[in-house]
Amino acid sequence: MAQSAKTVLISIVASLAVCFLLINWMGLKPQQASNAKESVYERVIRAGTIRCGYFNVPPYMIKNPNTGELSGIAHDVMEQVGARLNMKIEWVMESAFPTMAQDLNQDRYDALCSGAWNMPTRAKVADFTVPFFFTPSIVIVRADDTRFDKDVTILNNSDYTLAIVEGTPQQYLHKTRFQNAKLYSLPEYSSPAEALEVVATKKADAAIYFVSELDLYNRHNPDKKLKNATPNHPVFIGASSMIVKKGEVDFKNLLDQVLLYLMADGTVDEILKKYQSVPGSFLRVANPYQPLSVQP
Repeated sequence: MAQSAKTVLISIVASLAVCFLLINWMGLKPQQASNAKESVYERVIRAGTIRCGYFNVPPYMIKNPNTGELSGIAHDVMEQVGARLNMKIEWVMESAFPTMAQDLNQDRYDALCSGAWNMPTRAKVADFTVPFFFTPSIVIVRADDTRFDKDVTILNNSDYTLAIVEGTPQQYLHKTRFQNAKLYSLPEYSSPAEALEVVATKKADAAIYFVSELDLYNRHNPDKKLKNATPNHPVFIGASSMIVKKGEVDFKNLLDQVLLYLMADGTVDEILKKYQSVPGSFLRVANPYQPLSVQP
């Protein structure tokens, strides 16, 4: 009788062990499933809200200093994303590139919604949506400076000084295109206008920024005119995307599909026209199909 009971007990223990192994093999651990962290996609679908971080760089994002009201290219595009998804866009905090990855990883916001370049160094710590427009980078010098008119590559020389803001794409371009030029570095949170002011006041010979930022500076500083030293050959053309936490594939795919739709129906083009003060400031994404005129 004792032997029989012992055999039954051994059978029960063996059966439980087999069940435990099967549950683990099939990935059906109830406790693990209940403790799984909610993904960003699951959270935004449940809440019906996308929380956006942003940086204040006109005309991509414009913050009214008196009212705090936001506008700009990326703002308007993201609001259209929300409208198409029937979701609310909540602009939760002003951010900066140096803290972007940390902010995303700590869930301070769901996406950085300012239309940032997908630079290689950023790709290590975050993921990018499809680009929804492109921005040419130009070399900006004083209006009366003719040294770079024929050949801007001479700027890659220790005789010249380039003004940059730390932690920005312009710093990356210095390392890859003008690494021999001396640097006049401004702190991380400095504005493009501050970097251009360094050029205007002859503390640096040049800066690398966008056509729109040159136009904005000249309109606000008519007595300190600057010019585009590379009107026909931008030094770089950057792809502007929204940025999400690394590995949040479902959320990235959601934003990708809506951005593609907004480009296809002309919404992005209309928004770019609204903020484009100089022709060629913003380059549109090419359509991935042949126009009707060349169809057989």
